[in-house]
Amino acid sequence: MSECHLAQVNIAHLKARFGDPEVAEFFENVPRVNALAESSPGFIWRYEGDYPDPMIAFNMSVWDSILHLSQFVYRSAHVNVLRRKDEWMTPIKSAHSALWWVKSGTLPTVEQGLEALAILDERGPTQAAFTFDTRFAEPQ
Repeated sequence: MSECHLAQVNIAHLKARFGDPEVAEFFENVPRVNALAESSPGFIWRYEGDYPDPMIAFNMSVWDSILHLSQFVYRSAHVNVLRRKDEWMTPIKSAHSALWWVKSGTLPTVEQGLEALAILDERGPTQAAFTFDTRFAEPQ
């Protein structure tokens, strides 16, 4: 059994607040996409708390591998929602998605997710925070 799991965080800036018709379809898709993630191979956990800024869609989860996370993100029905993000979100100039390894059995905090995004902004991809395009192997 692996000693590490893969944590991921992604944020998006909403075009409007929850309840506004401009983003209603996005919020209608959230429960379906969350259920899809939770039933996907390799899924371990997802953050279910509130995020302080109502204009930020915040997602963080833990997976058993990059392969399983990648399959969910790019090869499941999730991709249909992902392709439509520009309808509901405004571009973010800073890092909006990060991956990092966590010890099996531990769950990342919101602060750790935000720190991973900051690391990408400050240093680019490193073992501490990386992307699907620039991956780092599980630490030994």
